[in-house]
Amino acid sequence: MSTRYFAHQSCEPDDELTADEAVRRANHVRRIDAGVGAIVERFGEGAIHEVIYHGVEPVGHAARYGAVPYQVVRTTRTTTGQVIERGHHRADGTRTARARTEVDLGGRPRVEEHFDGAGVPTSRDVYAWHGDRLLQVVTHQPDGRVDVTYQADDAAVAAMQGPGGPG
Repeated sequence: MSTRYFAHQSCEPDDELTADEAVRRANHVRRIDAGVGAIVERFGEGAIHEVIYHGVEPVGHAARYGAVPYQVVRTTRTTTGQVIERGHHRADGTRTARARTEVDLGGRPRVEEHFDGAGVPTSRDVYAWHGDRLLQVVTHQPDGRVDVTYQADDAAVAAMQGPGGPG
């Protein structure tokens, strides 16, 4: 088992800190690799505000972390990428929400579905990409409403498409 510290929530290698540097930061992440998975403790304002279990079960969570909420993340590899499922829970284990994200082989999200604690769909986000550049995110609501929640600006879209039109 190893423990690593990061400056941001994403646990990117470029953001890695030493244990001493992490102690001096109010906001950081401690990642504990546990063989088949990892436990990620998110610190905000000097205290743990969320725990994320990647591929490991949250056994004894409330006894160890008290009233801190947690996520359980499971990743399934597919031939076209992977599916990431996140279950959001209160410290007592009550599910508050769930999300399911389909990611392509390049790590780009394609579709993200959100559900409430009872499993009822709350929204569905569809991502449109041009290579590695995000063009648009469209959110579909259960009542049939559709909103463009992100749109690349016209200059960025034109630069991606090049002089020959859409690419």
